[in-house]
Parts: sequence; C-alpha cells; structure tokens
Amino acid sequence: MRQTESLVACVEASRTFGSGPGAVIAVHGTTCEVPPGARIAITGPSGSGKSTLLHLMAGLELPGRGAVTWPALSGVAAERAREIGVVFQSPSLVPALDVAENAGLPLVLGGWCRAGVPGRDLARRG
Repeated sequence: MRQTESLVACVEASRTFGSGPGAVIAVHGTTCEVPPGARIAITGPSGSGKSTLLHLMAGLELPGRGAVTWPALSGVAAERAREIGVVFQSPSLVPALDVAENAGLPLVLGGWCRAGVPGRDLARRG
C-alpha cells in the first residue's frame, strides 16, 4: 500500500434501491476520502445510508452513479479483498462451522492460509 494516496475515495457516489416512485435513495452524491490509517466515524439516524456507504467503500456494492476507488490498493478486486475487512451488524456466521472455523474463514477465503484450522479441513465440510 502506498501511504501517499487515499485508501478509499468516493466521488459523487450514489446508490438507489428499487425504481420508480418506490425507489429509495440510500446514498446521494457523496464525495469523501479516507487516508490510510485513519479512524473515522459515520454517524446519522437509522435509515440514513450509513451501512450502504460502508458497503460502497468496501466494494460490497457498486454505486449506481459516481465512483468509488481504492488508490492506495491494487486495482485488482481480489487483492483489495485481502486488505479490506467488514464486520457486519447482523450475524453472518456459517451454521455448519464451529467458532474457530468461522473465525478462520476470512483467512481461508483471502488465501492467507490453507483451508481449515489445525486438525480440521473446511474444504471437506458440507
């Protein structure tokens, strides 16, 4: 990661869910930059688009308009996935896995270690 560039940059990023009169504009024309190592807080009332903005910044969702870039990270999405982590507000555990396997799953999916924890093999689990 190059320290002189922003970790993530949003330029006029927007995200709308649905279409027509029932459409919900979750994020509208947001422009911001987050430098590497920064600690930020995104605040606002329930339903104001905080989670959607974080999903855009993490690359979990694409903006309908504008752009979200990761200047300090590789342009390859698979490489960004190794650098960006998200802790969801709702439970997102895999029921078939135990605690250690759930905790280690991001490392396996990110290619940081081979499948499973010592003595276990996630690849063989159903």
